[in-house]
Amino acid sequence: MHPYTRTLIASIPGGEKVAPVSISLSAAATELPSPLNPPSGCRFRTRCPLATEQCAAEEPQLRRVGDGHYIACHNVAT
Repeated sequence: MHPYTRTLIASIPGGEKVAPVSISLSAAATELPSPLNPPSGCRFRTRCPLATEQCAAEEPQLRRVGDGHYIACHNVAT
């Protein structure tokens, strides 16, 4: 469900059938963060096509979205 995860799965040949992504990635959304100096807020925001100011300001809380499935994202509705 997380947009970054969907982008990763879609990058696998044939993966777009499993997790279609209709959002194009900008160059900024593909920058890898430094493991020594991780970004504020959501750790995936520098690679996420849906990242917002809220993602930079606060870390999303893990919430249950299904039986045994959890997500930590400000921009995915359940």
